[in-house]
Amino acid sequence: MMQDTDHSSPAEGRAYLGDTRRMSPLIRYSGFIAPLLILAAVFLVYSNTLHGQFLLDERVYLLENPFVTEADATLRSLPPGGELYKSVVQRYIGYLTFTLNHRLHGFQVEGYHIVNVTIHFLNSLLVYFVVLLTFRAPRLADSALHGHAGITAFMTAMLFAVHPVHTEAVTYVMQRFASLAAFFSLVALLCYIQWRLAGGDGGRDQRRIWWYAGSLLSCVLAMKTKENTLLLPIAIVLYEAIIFRGDARRRVIGLLPILTTMLIIPLTAVFLARDGAGMPISEMAAGGSATVPWRTYLITQVRALITYYRLLIAPVRQNFLYNYPIYDSFGHPEVVLSAILHACVISGGVFILARPHRFDPALRTISFGIFWFYLMLFVESGMIPLPIMLCEYRLYLPSVGFFLATMTAVQLVFVKVRSRSVLLAGAVVILVLLLAAAAVAYRRNALLSDHVALWEDTVRKSPNSAKAHTNLGTMYLEQDRLDEALDQFQTVLRIDPGGYRSRRNIIITYVRQGRFEDAADEFRKTLSDGVDAVQAHKRLGDLYMENGAIKQASEEYQIALRQEPNNIEIRYDLGNAFAQLGSREGAIAAYQEVIRQVPGHSEARNNLAGVYAQLGRYDDALRELQHVLDRNPKDENTRYNVKIVLEQLEQDRGHATDR
Repeated sequence: MMQDTDHSSPAEGRAYLGDTRRMSPLIRYSGFIAPLLILAAVFLVYSNTLHGQFLLDERVYLLENPFVTEADATLRSLPPGGELYKSVVQRYIGYLTFTLNHRLHGFQVEGYHIVNVTIHFLNSLLVYFVVLLTFRAPRLADSALHGHAGITAFMTAMLFAVHPVHTEAVTYVMQRFASLAAFFSLVALLCYIQWRLAGGDGGRDQRRIWWYAGSLLSCVLAMKTKENTLLLPIAIVLYEAIIFRGDARRRVIGLLPILTTMLIIPLTAVFLARDGAGMPISEMAAGGSATVPWRTYLITQVRALITYYRLLIAPVRQNFLYNYPIYDSFGHPEVVLSAILHACVISGGVFILARPHRFDPALRTISFGIFWFYLMLFVESGMIPLPIMLCEYRLYLPSVGFFLATMTAVQLVFVKVRSRSVLLAGAVVILVLLLAAAAVAYRRNALLSDHVALWEDTVRKSPNSAKAHTNLGTMYLEQDRLDEALDQFQTVLRIDPGGYRSRRNIIITYVRQGRFEDAADEFRKTLSDGVDAVQAHKRLGDLYMENGAIKQASEEYQIALRQEPNNIEIRYDLGNAFAQLGSREGAIAAYQEVIRQVPGHSEARNNLAGVYAQLGRYDDALRELQHVLDRNPKDENTRYNVKIVLEQLEQDRGHATDR
């Protein structure tokens, strides 16, 4: 194990621990008061989020995810090789918490928000204890912040707790991945610090084994929650190098198991590629599903990091979906200036470490904060190109480093100045800033909880974003605000002219308005030379069916069948349309033709049995259902239909007896 060569004298030990009799009551009891204040701040700021409904992609990844909704909650419930399968494998622990949510209260959204807010509170508490324990390291024993570690930790945690930039990570249910990954990362760091302080140098404190195990396990859980934690072990290595001292060989031995957890995410990617899910590793390295090449993405992120700084310093003009400009060359002045600023900040962190005796030891925490910020952003803002250039939730974990560096610097200034009036003025300014941040966060949360207002705000701030207009139009469509929805979808078409995907929502809106000719005309605009006319009519028929225009759907299916009479799929769809229209003879003919060509078509036989039962032809209905059960005796749907037909038969016999 590592051996720490720091040897502090008794006097130094007393200086570090401080004389509690001479401390102010606030500092003396900060270990008890601080967590309560953090708890109050978090739940006040996020109290208006509990009823916010699920957003668009949460329907696919949560509401319609068999891993979340089905009782067994295994990967076997997912289609292998699909996007959902890949997502669950990579973020298994995060999805498991959603599964537990569903077991407890289904899809009552309040429970999901309560868990998210609780995770954020725990993270704020972890930030507090990480900073507090950092100042217990012997290497920081001579710092001027020794007796002020509690207030430094408290201010850092409070800033993390109420900062508006975190609202998306906490209020948006699906971004639990970001906050939960941060939770495991902070637990891993905290346990590592405790291990070192409890005798990581080979001392006799047996608790160090459990602290180390906790750190190692938390690294694993973080890796299986979100991929942005890939470099967490490197961050722990940097913490060891910056905050602690000791025999190099022992330190390396202690860090090696933690470093091996970095293999989890790459090995998961290899497993998915071998299993036929996701993309090959080479393709992932080349850019994966990103919309721009890797080099362009990296250059753009150089500039995007400045926006992240701006959001942390002045959280104004927050946006749920940034339509961020793309930079494809380092020659852009904005990129050059951004790169210079990053170089200066990182160089400053290195300079502090290169001249350790010229500065207060607390500056080491500033250096670590700088490196943590860039390291925790690197996976999503440089290493792996992503389709979206900038997202606020990506700042959740990196911001810990920024807040640590900022509050340490502020506290050092206050301590060095030693002016009561300056301290009072500084305390007032910090308090006002925290209250302002909390108010902005509360207001932002109200917006995130109202989805129509959220997308209206996003459209105002990103008027050229086709996705923002599409999502706002979808919200309007769900509320039957059809004219407003149509306006948004037509705006999408102006921004991104294209074929079927761009016009599909316009067609749906026309159908909902009863403007069937307009829907058909719009659909024809999506057709081009070489398009399969049969599938085109089927697609339009499907749209009509989905939106309740059954008569028009049947007409499209019949047009398609005149060109391709043996198409079983369209014939079956036509049978369903006839059944809904009440044209039972037409439905029977369609289903019988399907069964003639594919005798094992269980859906057609079940639906045909339903039509027979409506006509009172119970023997024919039972015969069709028995055909299905002969092939698959365990077909629960068919067995249920047999029960329904028998009940209808008994009811009819009862009515006949009464007469």
